[in-house]
Amino acid sequence: MSSCPIDILEPDDMIMLERVLNRLLPEGDASEKEWLASVLVAAFQAGTRDEASLLIKMRDMTKPA
Repeated sequence: MSSCPIDILEPDDMIMLERVLNRLLPEGDASEKEWLASVLVAAFQAGTRDEASLLIKMRDMTKPA
């Protein structure tokens, strides 16, 4: 992970976020993946920066109806 301000996503950050997304929703539909990706980016920008913490934080998330 980079030491840049948290609103800037570096290539390594994007790779890690994609890995988390694919672990959480390996077979999800496009709208579900898009929603979770936006939640992941928001959590990352809010300070949850490591993969394990993101997985824990996102595991119980459900898409609003």
